[in-house]
Amino acid sequence: MGMERIPAAEIWGARHAAAGPYPVDRALVSTVIFWDLLGDVRGRSVLDLGCGQGELAVLLAQAGARVTAVDGSVGAIAAARRQAAFNGVRGIRFVQADAFEIGALGRFDLVTGRYILHHIEPFGDFVPQLRAALKPGGRAVF
Repeated sequence: MGMERIPAAEIWGARHAAAGPYPVDRALVSTVIFWDLLGDVRGRSVLDLGCGQGELAVLLAQAGARVTAVDGSVGAIAAARRQAAFNGVRGIRFVQADAFEIGALGRFDLVTGRYILHHIEPFGDFVPQLRAALKPGGRAVF
């Protein structure tokens, strides 16, 4: 008897939908090395792929980036919207979309995300979408 495979977006969406918003700070999100790799994001267009509850999107917006937060889960997008509102952040563009659709969302100076790449399969099919989402000279940091 085989087990039914539940898509990651459903699993994480349910988890994120149940979570309440909380104060966000850099220590919560990642290491200093991650922030060093991102660099100065002021005035830059940034796509946060697999935004989950929106912590990174909130911090990027607070740092002056123009943020598009993307997740495949409706529950995650709802949680990310609550997170932004709770933390007093406006102007984040929230999009419920699959990672394989990011090339259609525009071109960005930076595409980033945390804990997402292992969910993207087949990865080789994703790479052209990532390239399409980056402006010339743009960077991807995961």
